[in-house]
This record gives sequence, structure tokens and C-alpha cells, in this order.
Amino acid sequence: MLGVNTSADATNKLAVASVAILFTHVGGDMQVKINKNAAGDKASFLFQSNWSARAEFGLLGDDNFTLKVSPDGSTFYDSLKMLAASGRIALKANGSGLSAAGTTQGTATAIAKQTNEFTTVAASSGARLPSPEQGEFIFVANAGANALSVYPATGHSINALAANAAFSLAVGKNALFWAATASKWYAILSA
Repeated sequence: MLGVNTSADATNKLAVASVAILFTHVGGDMQVKINKNAAGDKASFLFQSNWSARAEFGLLGDDNFTLKVSPDGSTFYDSLKMLAASGRIALKANGSGLSAAGTTQGTATAIAKQTNEFTTVAASSGARLPSPEQGEFIFVANAGANALSVYPATGHSINALAANAAFSLAVGKNALFWAATASKWYAILSA
């Protein structure tokens, strides 16, 4: 066991307390290798805030590369997965079989996922986008029987519509909502 400015223990056989750690080459390439025992094990980097986990990436229980995040250290959300067998990338915050609700911005179903398939859409019902993070995108598909009213968060807007106005997503259509600012979404509509 080795501790540098802190104590190592049975789990953390190498422990370092420092403002930075440097690994450098000796004249050529440089690699850091993390090897796991079996496919069902983990090989990962875990990021914490005050000893509570907030993000982890690596081989998390399989051989795919996964990124997951947590708001509290106990509930984790897989965000991104890179599939080892094909190299494809999958967004993991998906909602399917969703139901639209309400007839106003305040009573519409809150959209909480990255991709969202609405299959139950009553007349005049809707869904509400979250407050955007600039550069974020959210995919919404309307597989219901009526047009889906997609509202922005309170005080925000979509395209050239007035603040709080709904974007009408026709039956069988899909839209990619892109956040240009912290209060403005743009919709890219499918053919």
C-alpha cells in the first residue's frame, strides 16, 4: 500500500491527496490501463463531490463504454453508451409509450428524457420541454391519434412563437428540439 499525503487502505491501495497528478511519457506513447476481471465487472473512473458519486464512465458491467450521472449519489442515469460490437452510439435517456396530458403549459406532461415517443395523445393535450441547457437537444415523436402541443418551459419560446406558446406536432411527425440559448428552443421537423 502507498499513501501520498493521505492514507492508503485495503480497498484503496494507492491513495494520493494532491491538487494535480501527472503521468508523462518517456520519449514515446503513454497509456493508462484499467483491466477488469470478467465481463460483468467494472473498469471505470468515478467522479465524486464531497465523497458522493456524481458521474462514472468506463466498462460498467459489460464490455460497452458507458457514461452515467447522478444528482445525489444514489440514483444513476445512463446517459450514453458506445456499443463494443458495432461502434454505434446510443443515447440512454429514452421515454417510450408516453401519454400527453392537460390542455395548458402548466398541465402538460413534463418531458424528462432525451428521446420521447408519445403514443397516447388526446385532442388538445400536450407535453412540456424542460428549461434548456444551451446546446442540448430533445427528440419528440408523435405516434398518437391527435396533434401534440409541445410547450416550452415557463417564460421560454420555440422557433418564432411567442413566449409560452405551444408548437403543434402533427400526427406521425417527429421533431428535434435544439436549445440555442437558456430560454430558446428551435424545432427541426421531420418530413
